[in-house]
Amino acid sequence: MDLLVQARWVQSTSELRSCLDPKLDNCTQCRGHSKNKPTCGNPISRASRSQIAHVLQDIIKSGSILSAAKHLQQLASLVLCKRWHQTQVAEKVAEWTTCLRSFLEVKPSPTKKKADTEKPSSATTSCLSKQPERRAIRILKIPQPITKTEEASGSAKPIKEEHDEKDVRLDSLAAYKKPIPHSGAETKPRIHYFEPYQRPKTAGRINNDIVEKLTAPFNVRERKAADKGDGYIYGYKLPRDHHERGGGSCRMIKIGYTNNPQRRMREWGVQCSYEPQVNFTIRSAYYVKIEEIIHLQLHNERRKERCSVCYRQHHEFFEIDTSRAEAVVRMWTRWAQLQPFDDDGRLSKYWSLKLADLDMEDPDCWERFLCEKVKQGGKSFLIKRRVEALRFAC
Repeated sequence: MDLLVQARWVQSTSELRSCLDPKLDNCTQCRGHSKNKPTCGNPISRASRSQIAHVLQDIIKSGSILSAAKHLQQLASLVLCKRWHQTQVAEKVAEWTTCLRSFLEVKPSPTKKKADTEKPSSATTSCLSKQPERRAIRILKIPQPITKTEEASGSAKPIKEEHDEKDVRLDSLAAYKKPIPHSGAETKPRIHYFEPYQRPKTAGRINNDIVEKLTAPFNVRERKAADKGDGYIYGYKLPRDHHERGGGSCRMIKIGYTNNPQRRMREWGVQCSYEPQVNFTIRSAYYVKIEEIIHLQLHNERRKERCSVCYRQHHEFFEIDTSRAEAVVRMWTRWAQLQPFDDDGRLSKYWSLKLADLDMEDPDCWERFLCEKVKQGGKSFLIKRRVEALRFAC
């Protein structure tokens, strides 16, 4: 591999955008190419758009093409739609690397005299601008671009909007293959850096948040899910070779919702390059709203992390025992079977009156709200709330 001389580096985001792609200034559409047009045109998610400016700053701070390689890969992943064109990440990185080399007038080592008089090709002339030369010189090795992979089929109808928790067509996802370690070699553990999702809250504040959610009408996403029918609340843990910072095994459990558990686990496997270890999958009515209520109750155990593979911020992990997580999920999903909401998503009159009996400072008040035991004839019976609700209605 040839040694290259780099005499300067980009100094501002405007300079970097003019070199890589001027449309990075306000990038709202996928920068991948399809068979019939130069750019895909599919919208990229709001989460991806919000990270572009930070990655551009990281590239400027890196100081060299070699150090910027990983940031260029991250940037390419952000500006390419997740549905069709993630296969073009390596191609986009190679294209940008070429533009940077031409912009910086990176040349082979002076031992080759011909290179001193070479002019940049016409394809990259637009990336050039006059910059004051600096005396500091670095000898760099430019990483070889990865071989271009085959573009995903463009025959399917493009999506209208992209979301972080969307449903993806199965035929648009590559099959997840569990990595096979080399014989005689130990698999290097993958380290995760979890941190609290937000500041801790008191029991009273958490309970008030739950009441507000229970009494609020459906939002657009909850309405759409409720109209389609039941879904699922799932919980999974990371593989055993995934560790937390400090060396301990990862005890986090992810709690989310889906209308197709098998597909959702496959999506996580492809997106984050691991095989989810599913602990429970529980059917639920109003599953989008119920999932958010569960997250509110477990607020103080909630954690977040920026994924080292997909570069997204995952914020649905909980530092909690699997048994407790499943118990909380089952408690709320069984209650949801009693159809406690009206057509607009508000609590029925019966359940609204029950809220008045709650001790809002009691962290266990929801167990008594959803089900209670009474003694009759020396035996304990679980009173079904559906029966009480029917009597109240009469």
